[in-house]
Amino acid sequence: MKATIPIRVFNEQLDLLADIDAFGEFYYVRRFLAPGDFALSMPLGRTEDSALKAGNFIVAGNSGKRIGIIVETEKKRLKKGTAWIIARGYEAKSILGRRLVIPDELSGFFEVTAPVETVMKTVVARECCMNARETRKFERLRLKANQERGKQISLRCAFSNVLTELSRCGKATGTGFMIDFDASTRTMAFDILIGTDRSAAQETNGRALFSEDYDSLSGANLIEGHSRYSNTLYMQGEKTNEGRIKATVWDGEESSGTMRFERELDAWACTDDESLRTYGAARLGNYCTTFCLEADIPTGSPIVLDRDYFLGDLCSVKAFDHWYTVPIESIEERWTKDGPGIRLGFGRPAKGAFSAALAETNELWEALRSG
Repeated sequence: MKATIPIRVFNEQLDLLADIDAFGEFYYVRRFLAPGDFALSMPLGRTEDSALKAGNFIVAGNSGKRIGIIVETEKKRLKKGTAWIIARGYEAKSILGRRLVIPDELSGFFEVTAPVETVMKTVVARECCMNARETRKFERLRLKANQERGKQISLRCAFSNVLTELSRCGKATGTGFMIDFDASTRTMAFDILIGTDRSAAQETNGRALFSEDYDSLSGANLIEGHSRYSNTLYMQGEKTNEGRIKATVWDGEESSGTMRFERELDAWACTDDESLRTYGAARLGNYCTTFCLEADIPTGSPIVLDRDYFLGDLCSVKAFDHWYTVPIESIEERWTKDGPGIRLGFGRPAKGAFSAALAETNELWEALRSG
């Protein structure tokens, strides 16, 4: 089909390789913390085929907010006799997972205490761009100006994954992060995301209310449970001559019976009881109850993506006769022969939301999602 969203392909230096003016189907997921994924399908034999290679970047739309890196391509002959190429990948911020946090030689650790924006940008600058050794830099990556936003946080680590540490800082402080694309300078820019309160309860900002009553919601899927939940952490810190420093951390009041969910956590970098308890309290957020609310947004909704709401914004959603006030954790967009669509994820987004919840069964769409 003729492209309903501009799609361009760039190489590692962000030189333009191809403009794609027609494709089969395309979806792109933006996520608040972990990188979202994307996939693009088009018939084999088009001149743009050669640009769809692992390591090249795809930019969708003109805002610069959708830039992803291709990690694999698949050539597939369908039962109907047509041949297609499918390019799959992740948001550009996934490249941060290709670097480690290198410790200082003297201390054996990297350590920083500052507002979360400063911590995140210090790590990215140190390991991925301007302050990194030349061979470790992502040549076209820049940082947006540091405004020292967000809660104060301490980070102490060694040889851990940059993307993992950024996600941990984000989870502990309610802060997301992204990499967007600047066409005028041919660069990518790293920045943090702090959501805006657009819920029904406040009157300062424009509200984002998703409900069938307001023609801003066309379907919903809700999952709740205890699949990864823990409310009791047995923490083990630094090893001393007397043994390891230990502490027990609870989520609120100490639980008992079948509602007590225990987990052991190794925190060897914590050197005292207070830091061990602080670290444990922060990590409890990684083991919360399952809450996944997915909302389908109808075409023609009176509230518009990227204008009236964005990643991290606190919104109010009416689903199954109940109002939920929850932040947007993921934005999934798709473009198919049936038209465009948007699905928002509140809580932990489910992988393959459209194909799972909307029961997409056409062969090409299943191939697109199979990666």
